[in-house]
This record gives sequence, structure tokens and C-alpha cells, in this order.
Amino acid sequence: MLKIVVNATKGGVGKTTVATNIALLLAQQNKRVWALDLAGRSRMGNFLKSIDYFANDRNKIDIRETEPLPDNFPGGNNYDFLVADTDDYYEVPAAVVTKRGWRLIVPVVPEYDPIGLEDIVKETASLLNFGLLIDIVPKARIIVNNRFPNHDYEQPYEKVSKLLQNSGIDEFLSPDWLPFVSLSPLDFTSDEIFSQSLRSVLAELDM
Repeated sequence: MLKIVVNATKGGVGKTTVATNIALLLAQQNKRVWALDLAGRSRMGNFLKSIDYFANDRNKIDIRETEPLPDNFPGGNNYDFLVADTDDYYEVPAAVVTKRGWRLIVPVVPEYDPIGLEDIVKETASLLNFGLLIDIVPKARIIVNNRFPNHDYEQPYEKVSKLLQNSGIDEFLSPDWLPFVSLSPLDFTSDEIFSQSLRSVLAELDM
């Protein structure tokens, strides 16, 4: 079972949206998905309860509001993927970037709270550079999430790219970005551009 953790040390950047849509896309591909909701308010878990793909024994909804990431996953062999949504101030264990079978996805919103963006980059750099320090290249991607309408996605993308370059982690920036989507939360899978961008990010991480 591959384990995907969606994390950023700032609220409002789309962690729950990204995690929910990854879980949905994988389930739509007939993958067996364990949706683990560690975030406050449990929005992903509660939303997926209304989705047919998760109304059976094939896929699992596991709500553990604000709890840490478990050390082990009994029954994990029954699933292809675990998708974990995390809280704003959740500390990602080093295992996520140092052990096989883990993936880390970090959404950022460049148009929203510049200080928060810098904090995300700083915390993410600390984690990823720890992996690089011990000669392990983490399976991680930072994805620009455009939560606001914008006719020029290149400019916010370049802003993030420069910040990552300054922190030495620009190699982890996905060449794709998530477009603004004018749909009701949380299911954006009907938007082909959004879905294709998210599928591309998963492909970059060998999924």
C-alpha cells in the first residue's frame, strides 16, 4: 500500500481539496483507497461518506481528527493507496521522506498570505533537506494551487519557484499547477484540467 500524505503548515491552501480529489481519482480508477482524515473538522471523511465509491467495503473512510499519523496500518494489504489529509500545524514524521512506500504532496497558494507561504517553504525545506542529508531523495511534490481566478498562472508559479530555489528544494516543484475551479467543494474531478493536473502530479511520484 502506497501512503500519500497531503500537508502544509498553513490553513487555506487546499490540503483537504487536494487529498479528497486524490482519493476520488484513485477510486474512480478502481484502486482500493484508504482515506485517512487527520484534519480538524474531518471535512474529507465526512464528504466522502456521501460518495458512492466509498459506500462499500472496497474503500475505507478512517476519521481520526487531529491525531498523529499512525505508526502501522493493520489491514493495509487490502488497499492500494492510503490518502491522508492533515491539520494545519501537523508535523510530518521523518518516515514520510526517508522510507519507501511514502509520498508527500504540499499544496501552496502564492496569492494568499506571503508570510504563510514562506513558512510553508521553510518547514518543507527542513523536512526534505533532512532526507537529502542522508542520501535519500524524498518522493515529494510541491504543487501550486490557484484558489483565485487568474489569467496569468505563470507569475504566481515563478514566485513559488524562486522561493524554493532560495531554499534549495526547487527540484520538488511540480511543473503542473492546479487551476481555479468554480465548483462547489469538495469534488473537482469533473473539471478535466484540474483532474489532469492532479493525475500528472501523481504520475511524477510514480503512482
